[in-house]
Amino acid sequence: MIKIVTVAGNRPQFIKLAPVSAEIQKKFSQVIVHSGQHYDYNMSDIFFSQLDIRRPDYNLNVSEKSHAVQTAKILVEIEKILLAEKPELIIVFGDTNTTLAAALAAVKLHIPIAHIEAGPRMRDYCESPEEANRLMTDHISHLLFAPTKACADNLKNESVFGSVYFSGDTMYDTFVKMKNTFRSPEATEKFEKIKCFAEGDYVLMTLHRPLNVDDPRRLETIMKAVMDCGEKIIFPAHPRTREMMKRCRSYEKFSAHSNVTLIEPQGYIELGALQSRCKKIVTDSGGVAKEAYFNQKPCVTVYPMTPWPETFEAGCNTVLSNLSAASLAAAISRREISLDFTGNFFGNGKSASYIVKKIEKFIAARRK
Repeated sequence: MIKIVTVAGNRPQFIKLAPVSAEIQKKFSQVIVHSGQHYDYNMSDIFFSQLDIRRPDYNLNVSEKSHAVQTAKILVEIEKILLAEKPELIIVFGDTNTTLAAALAAVKLHIPIAHIEAGPRMRDYCESPEEANRLMTDHISHLLFAPTKACADNLKNESVFGSVYFSGDTMYDTFVKMKNTFRSPEATEKFEKIKCFAEGDYVLMTLHRPLNVDDPRRLETIMKAVMDCGEKIIFPAHPRTREMMKRCRSYEKFSAHSNVTLIEPQGYIELGALQSRCKKIVTDSGGVAKEAYFNQKPCVTVYPMTPWPETFEAGCNTVLSNLSAASLAAAISRREISLDFTGNFFGNGKSASYIVKKIEKFIAARRK
């Protein structure tokens, strides 16, 4: 039976993997590799159980903080797996160190690469390691599955050597399948336990990018804005974000503020429950910004640009190119009117099926 290796290592990748994995298992032998890039239970294991992804065949347990060490270790370990398993194709997702390392290992061994979520561009190569990862991976991949038409256009404009397809976004596939669980009795019970903020009466916030959390002054600015905005905030804090916040002068005041609820990272269903019940989402995550659009919630992107210009152009995503406490506080508290969520930017919820059919044709053509 034809063998395919899929590689993932963090929350967004598990969400992208889930529908693809289900489709692959119908037609191929699948080897799942978890790099261990996200090692916290609420950012890793819980996604496998909630999204019905079978247990990984390999877990590399690579969680080093250094980009160089992390990428190198994943590269070495993935090469060993590819030599042992001898797959006909490897699938990588998104833009992490896991993505690049797995793609490099495959291309050195002449194993074709399919890149899911290819083509987003923010042109911030110096500020964002993810942008460099995605750019290099796109240019060594054989099959490039773009989540939006704009992403497909980016790839065509760069004259990548691989075949480009507008597939839609597999994160949207997962959302379509799982959205009813956000209102299940179990999800509602967990929501009620988090805080007594009523549905529609709070803003959900996430923060993790180095630009925001590694610069103490910028992080202080963000915390000040949150305290000054006058809105109730629920903030599932990434472990590294919380660690960096504790080094800031304002942390004790921030964590004790009556309008701020700091909680642990959440599973897919738990975060979906919070997203579906909030009135606005504040984030620096490209994945969470998409989920804001899926849930028809206005978004504030705490980053100079967004990989999803469609959401900005539709007026659903405020992008803070120049951050100040006043500008962020104003963006958080602003009342949005008549937002347009009708754009079908991310596909029809059947991206995984389309992707696997294209992979099947690609492998069949190579075997002739």
